[in-house]
Amino acid sequence: MIRQRPVTFRCQWCGQLVTELRYPSPTPVYGLACKTEALRYAEAAKKARQRRTEPPEQRSSTTCWDSPSNLLTHGYIDPKAQEIARAAVVAREEQGRIATALEARNLARIDEDVRKFLEECGL
Repeated sequence: MIRQRPVTFRCQWCGQLVTELRYPSPTPVYGLACKTEALRYAEAAKKARQRRTEPPEQRSSTTCWDSPSNLLTHGYIDPKAQEIARAAVVAREEQGRIATALEARNLARIDEDVRKFLEECGL
């Protein structure tokens, strides 16, 4: 039975140090998060060479640091996570205020209906 083992290497696309679970094989060149983008760029550069044109600019929009396996390995927390959590708390508080206001409005309507009923009954 062949098992995966943690492999640490530097991704050639983004330059980050990556630790991923991999089956025994040669050391990978790209991390899982960058692989599709790097291969897409390599294919575009190959087509540019075939057409004898200028290759596209190499831009990295992904990074292996954001890959789920790396996040689990290094315990990295996204800096935006705290901001998102604060926004969720504010939204929950706002929902609570809205619910309280609606309940108060309903109580006011009920009080008004009771007063009208009592007036109709002559009380």
